[in-house]
Amino acid sequence: MKKLTFPLCLGAISLMLASCFGSGLNTQGAASQSTAASLISGVAGAVANTGTLDNLLSGLLSKSTLNESALYGTWNYRGVDVVFESDNLLAKAGGAVAANSLEEKLGAQLSKLGIKEGSCTFTFNQNKTFQAVLNGKSIQGTYTFDPSTRTITLTAALGLFNQTATVGSTTTGISLLFDADKLLAIVSAGSSLLGGNSSTLSAVSGLVSNYNGMKIGLGMTK
Repeated sequence: MKKLTFPLCLGAISLMLASCFGSGLNTQGAASQSTAASLISGVAGAVANTGTLDNLLSGLLSKSTLNESALYGTWNYRGVDVVFESDNLLAKAGGAVAANSLEEKLGAQLSKLGIKEGSCTFTFNQNKTFQAVLNGKSIQGTYTFDPSTRTITLTAALGLFNQTATVGSTTTGISLLFDADKLLAIVSAGSSLLGGNSSTLSAVSGLVSNYNGMKIGLGMTK
């Protein structure tokens, strides 16, 4: 979910279109100016939508339903997904670039708990059981999945990962999307299991506490 080139792309496209229509604007009057301006605006809007779609919840829930069978198998963690429930919230947070910055910062903190590429997997079985592996340590439990709302509830021993997440679809797989405050409970449990410290919890809490309407996704790929 990296869209860091949006401002550069938008500027380049605008300059290109302005150059293409520039000579015509001088000779064809207001009508041509209006046509060119509309075209530039339309392209800019399309690029803006492309740049922010991956950071909007609606983009990850583009399919109204998701069959449970699509979850079966082992999923490997690939990184953090930060998404917002609306484009207004995304704009208030600072846009897609700010969201990507949050992804990188949260990813760095979660890696200290073993939630990192190569050390974190989730396996969902047809018999409603799951296994999560964090930094070589295994957590086992059961799950229920509601395809109409795309929500999965994980119930594990010792109170670990007893949470409900929304399952989003990405270009590379799925994303388990937790409300920001729910993620803190998972991080706390992971910290206890993996021997983390309070500074990691404080760092994660500080990153997510100021963003209402934000979900944190654990991006997974097979």
